[in-house]
Amino acid sequence: MNKVKLTHGADDGFTLVETIVAFLVLAIAMGIATQTINMATAGIARSAGSERAIELVESIHLIEVPKLVVVGLDVAEGADERGHWKIKLNPQDGQNYGAGSFFGFTSIEVSVSSNPGHPESFVYFDNWRAK
Repeated sequence: MNKVKLTHGADDGFTLVETIVAFLVLAIAMGIATQTINMATAGIARSAGSERAIELVESIHLIEVPKLVVVGLDVAEGADERGHWKIKLNPQDGQNYGAGSFFGFTSIEVSVSSNPGHPESFVYFDNWRAK
């Protein structure tokens, strides 16, 4: 009866070192992929917060600033469910600021409710006249 002798050569599989190196490369690639996903997610969240801040400041600029001009105030603060804001009217050099008209820079700083620790500042050049 013939016996079959099974021999294992060097080409029959992966060594332990090769397997460990492969897992190390895979772990590094997974770490890089995870960091990339985390950075993208954080960027999306910041973008959404900035969009809310822009919507809030546009609303404030159209509603609150004319009220300040009419009563002749140059500084105001306010808050609602969307966030907190500070408004400062800075008349152009040589221009008198009085009730009913304003010519100069309007700076508005807003902190949206979804991201209260990161205020954003906006500046407009305005020419308001009460009608």
